[in-house]
This record gives sequence, structure tokens and C-alpha cells, in this order.
Amino acid sequence: MNPLKQYCKYLNDQDADGLMSLFAEVFVFDDRGGQDIGSPPFIRTDKPTLKASMEGVFQQFSKAEWNVELIDTAYGNVVFYDVTRGGVTLPCVGVCRTDGQGKITEYKVFVREREEKA
Repeated sequence: MNPLKQYCKYLNDQDADGLMSLFAEVFVFDDRGGQDIGSPPFIRTDKPTLKASMEGVFQQFSKAEWNVELIDTAYGNVVFYDVTRGGVTLPCVGVCRTDGQGKITEYKVFVREREEKA
């Protein structure tokens, strides 16, 4: 089971506790998905800091201004998704490693090239 499918659901639901349930006690979260709009790398290595940061992001955008759309998956550890926040869409690809219990130990987000709509 690809834990990042559940990650996208929790992200869309703005569920910080659900997100934390996916991570091992020791992990690296490295999100560079916002670099095209000038955001610095978003790197966290502990649950309290990651949870507080995600709650802060969720507080910035109401559910009406926030949408996460799962586009596709690959293998058991890759997702392609779009995050729309405040009218700006960030096309992302996420890749993770998991431990023996299926908990995320490393998660990296990169900018996905925008696809031309036919």
C-alpha cells in the first residue's frame, strides 16, 4: 500500500493528526514543491515541529481555498498531485521510504513539470 495516497487524503482534509500517523518516530520531511513560487525548502525532522508547521499552513487557507488532487501513483512509494492554495496550483511529485511497519522515514517533494492541457 502506498502511504502517500493516504497522505494526499489527509492533506486535502487538513488533518494534521492523520498526517503524523503516517510518519515513523525518526524521519526526514523535505518539501521543495513551492520553489517555483519562491518558497524556501520546507524541511522538518520531528513530529511536533512538522505538525505545528502543517497546522500553520492549514490556518492560512480555509478549506474553500485549499484542494489537494491526487493525479497518479507509481510503484508503492510515489505520488503525483496538485496542491491548490489561495488560487495558486503547485504541481508536485512526492517520493517516500518506509520502515518495516509501513511508516514514512523519508519523504521528498519536488516540483512536477506542468503538463499542457489538450
